[in-house]
Amino acid sequence: MVRQVMTKQASDWKALLAIAVATGALLWHLLACTESPMAFSPDGKDLAFVTMEPYDDEALELAGTRVYRLMVLSEGKKLRVLEETTDFMLTAPGYSPDGKYLCYARIPLLTRKDAERLKQHFKERTDGLDKSDSFVWDEEPAPPTSSAPAVPASQPARSVEVLMMPPFEASVELAMRQTVDCFVPATLVVRNAATHGIVSTTSFEWPLGRKPDEELRMTYLTTHPQYGPDGKWVYLCIDDIVMAVDPSSGDERIYAMAANGLLSPDGETMAILLESAVGFIRTDGQTVTYRRLAGELSRSGMAWVDKNKLAVLARTKEEDEGEKDVLYFVRTDGTVVATQTLPLPQHKHGEDHTGELAIAPDGTHMVLAYGEDVFFMRRDGSVREHWQGDDGRLLAQPTFAPNSKHVAMKYMQKKSEPYPRVSAIVFFTPEGKESSRVTVPRIDPATTQPALPSTQPAH
Repeated sequence: MVRQVMTKQASDWKALLAIAVATGALLWHLLACTESPMAFSPDGKDLAFVTMEPYDDEALELAGTRVYRLMVLSEGKKLRVLEETTDFMLTAPGYSPDGKYLCYARIPLLTRKDAERLKQHFKERTDGLDKSDSFVWDEEPAPPTSSAPAVPASQPARSVEVLMMPPFEASVELAMRQTVDCFVPATLVVRNAATHGIVSTTSFEWPLGRKPDEELRMTYLTTHPQYGPDGKWVYLCIDDIVMAVDPSSGDERIYAMAANGLLSPDGETMAILLESAVGFIRTDGQTVTYRRLAGELSRSGMAWVDKNKLAVLARTKEEDEGEKDVLYFVRTDGTVVATQTLPLPQHKHGEDHTGELAIAPDGTHMVLAYGEDVFFMRRDGSVREHWQGDDGRLLAQPTFAPNSKHVAMKYMQKKSEPYPRVSAIVFFTPEGKESSRVTVPRIDPATTQPALPSTQPAH
């Protein structure tokens, strides 16, 4: 059966699709200077995070080429590995509001044979659209693959609740994904935060895009499941789609296209980045607001100031004043309440603007990280400490503790290594003084065990 989705000339959809391609292009530069997000438990005693080794530019979609590890650091001293696998990409973790549960997603990786089949599949479907004047939903099954955990499903009639759609260009891209993309059976895993045993596993459909390697890069760099305030729904922005999953029922909700998403402290609003705009989507699905901002918005540069106001990091360029680092403060109704130019010393930006922003829960300090340059700042933007790396030293993913008394960062170093890797978790005071660090031991891929099957509980 074929179902009509949208009528549009082929030349038009190609132009609109270029928007998404341009957005994905920066992924090749992101990997060198950023990392997967981290999460403190609500009481601040535990820090959960994921690492990837080797950390290089080889194809991320292939199984067996690198090791993903989920770890928890307890009270800044004891490090425990909860899961390590070469068969799945593990996303960043997130804690439930009561601190009882820890969740993350497993994304199945492909064999080389599967990857080649998928490339041919995408080409055939895209070529088919070239010969048509309309977008269609083709429900014929996708070509079979040989890898059991990563077999793309046929294009399904998605039994999900579409709550809110984004602007036209992104709507076309979403329709294109539904028409062309395959879906793989990803898993949302929930663990007991105290015992670390698996409480539940919930399957959901993850769209494997036309460039699986780039899609998975973005998944690793930005996806961090976030619990709503009632602990029922888990929200995540995965492969440029904002969605929510209910682990107890398996229900899914699709909200909108987005480059990244961040849930508000009260759980009532999801802030998203889309093109040169920031959007605010109410999690009840009733309203959405988009506000276009000037400059190049940072994909990792969003932080909530409070439940009603978001800070967005941007890089602006004006003929008279040159390039500037700017913070926009935007209310959930789309009103820009302030624009703050940051008086930063000279620092490296790379080919793309990839700054990472963190604001302390008490609102007194913030941290802005560019990999080799990290600025510990007062809330007014004045710099307290400027950390500078050399010999390939990088700091990534500043994460404030709930009590705002310290900030954790991933420490990476390429010196004497074939590639940079997370070699330590470093803790700083809000003023930028290092207080402690914990070494992340190197993994031996030969000793790595596959992730537990989704039907098998942890012991």
